[in-house]
Amino acid sequence: MSELPNPLLPTSTDPPNITKETAIFYDSQEMMKTYQQIVRNAKTRISYCEESTIPSSNVDVLSIKNIIADRYTKDIKFRYVTEITKNNLKYCKDLEGIVELRHLERVKVNFIVTETEYLAIGTSEENRSGSQAIYSIEKALVEQQNNVFETLWSNATPLEQRIKQIEAGDTFGSTEIIQSPQHIQNLFIKTVKSAKKEILLIFPTLNTFLREEQIGIIKLLKEKTTEQNVNVKVLSPINPRIRSILQDILVTPNNAKEENKVGEELEQQPPELLEVKKRQGNQFFEFRSIDVKLGEIVTTVTIVLVDRKSSLVIEKVDDSKKNFVDAIGLAVYSTSKPTVVSYISIFENLWKQVELYQQLKINDKIQKEFINIAAHELRTPTQSILGYAELASTNKELLEHDALGAIEAIYRNAKRLHRLIKDILDVTRIESQTFHFNNERLDLHEVVEAVVLDVQQTITTTTKRKISVIYNNIPEETKVVNKGNIIVEADRQRISQVLHNLLDNAVKFSKDGDAILVTLEQTNQNVINKAEKQKPSQQSEVTVKVRDQGTGIHPDILPRLFTKFASKSLIGTGLGLYLSKRIIESQGGKISGWNNTNSSGATFVFSLPLADPARSWIQEGC
Repeated sequence: MSELPNPLLPTSTDPPNITKETAIFYDSQEMMKTYQQIVRNAKTRISYCEESTIPSSNVDVLSIKNIIADRYTKDIKFRYVTEITKNNLKYCKDLEGIVELRHLERVKVNFIVTETEYLAIGTSEENRSGSQAIYSIEKALVEQQNNVFETLWSNATPLEQRIKQIEAGDTFGSTEIIQSPQHIQNLFIKTVKSAKKEILLIFPTLNTFLREEQIGIIKLLKEKTTEQNVNVKVLSPINPRIRSILQDILVTPNNAKEENKVGEELEQQPPELLEVKKRQGNQFFEFRSIDVKLGEIVTTVTIVLVDRKSSLVIEKVDDSKKNFVDAIGLAVYSTSKPTVVSYISIFENLWKQVELYQQLKINDKIQKEFINIAAHELRTPTQSILGYAELASTNKELLEHDALGAIEAIYRNAKRLHRLIKDILDVTRIESQTFHFNNERLDLHEVVEAVVLDVQQTITTTTKRKISVIYNNIPEETKVVNKGNIIVEADRQRISQVLHNLLDNAVKFSKDGDAILVTLEQTNQNVINKAEKQKPSQQSEVTVKVRDQGTGIHPDILPRLFTKFASKSLIGTGLGLYLSKRIIESQGGKISGWNNTNSSGATFVFSLPLADPARSWIQEGC
């Protein structure tokens, strides 16, 4: 084997003579000659690794091709690792077929190694062409460098796959494993700070949330939402302390009214479940609580996703630790599109799963409440009917003295039972979309008047209560519709059903001596015809208002007033208002309800559009 030159002496034009096992070069020509010599001396393999800037700028491609082609035989395996980019793609394609080429993201080393020789070229940011090189035939060093190359090779991407990625215009980032807890904490904070549009976060345990709050992550989330218009979505278990932290995030500083409102919203939700959506300008802060069973899905990792471009997954090794650094293990940071998309899919699936799980728990609670209510509602009239029927069959003497009273009681309870069955059937038709209307032109004043008289008669003759229902007894300055000029296109029976529901509820929650006020008012709304690009026109509608002096709407019921089975009463199924809302909205109207502000009781209002006088009406189902 030839001798190496003394790197400290002037170099000659002849190939260097090897006299030592290791030497350092400072001359680029000597580096190239040594490179050629290593290629020529190889017997079975040549392994080459260099950073992306060198193939396109430092090496004469034609010379390398000639050197490799001259030594190319089926007995010698030539493998080449570099970062393949758009800038050096042509160079890499030129080597295709001569060497086996692979892509490795951000590779920053330059060396060639064979069975017996090793050459490493050192570069710096100032000098990318190589300022010095180390050459060695030391067996241990050569073997070590071969092992380094095998590691790089096994993690690299084949040339064909990389070419497809670049030509398809895909941007593939990198994936990095981080083992330093302090580095992970710094990267976590830096990643959240870098967000421009969106942050998605999963905290798998209560302690995880509290540790992240301790290092400032929760404060950063609030700043990102309120000051930088970033959408934030968080999944985490919930407890009273976390509820308090969330309240601080959701409330604008020095806004007592908003603080009370947010506090009430949080208190209204079950202890183990919480869903909050807070609007900040055009952006949102959204939080959903993970139940323990769902938390087991990601119980060992914290996941943060930023702008759908980067992901950080942090391993938890000891959840009992209060300090972030002590509680975590390694982390995986990635800007690789397939990796980030995979974690986004995990987050979105879990987000939807939490929503469905919460809805199932709510539905389960509602179902149990309905079973209890329905059982009571069915039991009471059924027992009365059976009792009077048994009385008629076993005590004929008593029946003869009060036959009419027994018949009235049986009729009253049978009617109540019939109404319950009818409501349940109507809900079933609504859910199956087979609920039909028989619309006609009708005078709404006549409908309201008939229902009011019917309810007042029932109060007087059946319940024997001292409650009055007053119709259109309102101040003179209020515009009241008179009989005969309030025509709507609606289903008479269904509108009567809605008003009956509202008045029955008012009676149920009123005490003797109370008055229930029913009014009819005509209002106008500005409507723009976008198709014809006309100026706003006046569209008239009629409003029916029922105002009572009773106990009002229970705070627990108010947020879900028009949902199925919303009831705190021992009388009623909670179906009436749900049916009323569906009926009014199907007729093109609106319905709402609230507690009176300056007095006791509640007010319910529904509106319907007035019929067009110029339009002829043909009765039809819709």
